[in-house]
Amino acid sequence: MALFDVELANAKEEYKAIDGFLHETFYDVEIIDESGQWTVYAEIAFKEAVAMIRKKFPHLSVSQLVIKNLE
Repeated sequence: MALFDVELANAKEEYKAIDGFLHETFYDVEIIDESGQWTVYAEIAFKEAVAMIRKKFPHLSVSQLVIKNLE
């Protein structure tokens, strides 16, 4: 199980795609800020969740799509 934040920086045009992916893929997603911040609860390990997100959005760098473990 994992609890983490996702923040989209300098790539706002990706908001809808990322929001849709997070809501379809993970158990519980809370929008913190509609400019690109979410808190996500996943029923899988943090590293696995990050790998899934990075695989879906390989064109976004670590500084554009920031994923922080909250546990």
